[in-house]
Amino acid sequence: TEPLLGRGSMPSSVVMALALLASTRLLWTETTQASPLAFGPAFNSFEEQDSSHSGPVPHSTRPAHPSAVLDSDAARCHLSKHRLSPEDLKLIEASLHEWKNIERFLLFIGYPRSGHSIVGAIVDAHAHAVVANEADVWTHLLAHISSGSGGGGDRNSKTAELTDELRGELVTMITTNSVRCRKSRVQAGYNYTVPGQFGGHWQSPLKVLGDKKGGGLSAAMAEDFERTLQQLVVAQERLDTPLAFVHVVRNPWNIIATGALRSWWHKHRPDHAYDPAELERLAHHPDSGLSMRRQLGALAADYAFGIVDRGRVNEQFIQRVESNPALQGRFSVHTLHHEDFLAHPEDHIRALCQFLQLEPTDDYVAACSSIVMTEEHGTANLVEWDARIKAKLQAAVSAISFWARYAE
Repeated sequence: TEPLLGRGSMPSSVVMALALLASTRLLWTETTQASPLAFGPAFNSFEEQDSSHSGPVPHSTRPAHPSAVLDSDAARCHLSKHRLSPEDLKLIEASLHEWKNIERFLLFIGYPRSGHSIVGAIVDAHAHAVVANEADVWTHLLAHISSGSGGGGDRNSKTAELTDELRGELVTMITTNSVRCRKSRVQAGYNYTVPGQFGGHWQSPLKVLGDKKGGGLSAAMAEDFERTLQQLVVAQERLDTPLAFVHVVRNPWNIIATGALRSWWHKHRPDHAYDPAELERLAHHPDSGLSMRRQLGALAADYAFGIVDRGRVNEQFIQRVESNPALQGRFSVHTLHHEDFLAHPEDHIRALCQFLQLEPTDDYVAACSSIVMTEEHGTANLVEWDARIKAKLQAAVSAISFWARYAE
């Protein structure tokens, strides 16, 4: 019988994964512990709101200390508290044989409220790809990188063992997440389930594996770019698989405004489901609308430059990947403008498939296109921008190449 993961004896982490699968106790935690960033409390609050949603999609959490995510101390960090059917368990178990076929490990870089969710759902709907919905894979990669830093004569064997552990754990957590999101891939109140395709299922060979959570990696780069880049290099070496990054770009004015709107809603309507139409009505109210729009302007100013910082480091990362021969072949980046995607979804779905080396069948492209909204929901006009802040933002946005089109 061919060994799991295509090499050596079965790793202990995979044995544990199979035992957990057999007991149907795959548990994801329901809360996210956001790492502290340098952008201030309002921006961090926006980050946490971006992770909230309705529906059955699981959250993830960061281990308190580096450890193998399937060991007894950290297993609760990514196992489901919903029982899985025997068919689902078989499907997840079968995926453990697929690592030898993986050609791309997919990560996202970007910004809150920029369109990652729909792009992740579309890739997950492909027959030969599985993309988790916010499994926080980057945190687990960091835990393994830290655990493999020791030296000694058995360092090579230890690294090989950790590599097998990491692969088994990632396959298990990502496929379990995808299975759980099969019937309803919901994020921030929107359902991104692609009808009639393979979301939550897959066919061998499994070529692309990944996680659509993009904010954490970009935040880490904004905090310490060189350290995060080195960690990505180590992660790629550990996985021995090229890392593919999808960079979803949306009008930064709308990203910032949407964050302000959500912050205002959570403060003033904490017991009500977020309602964009009601917010727009309130912002245009003849008596109180101006006061509300000014409040939104103050909220936007609190974290606007955190978004700009992410834009700068993402541009730096893309330039480094394109210019550094040592990174070519290891990393690749695909930038997708959200507004272009909404206007011509079929073209951009095919381009995304080409980037990931997946076949874009006509049925698949048509089904994915059917869940795409026809136009952007602009929110920037609901904010009364402070003139001084707006001028600074204008200069910052204009200086970033992929945002130049949004300069006013």
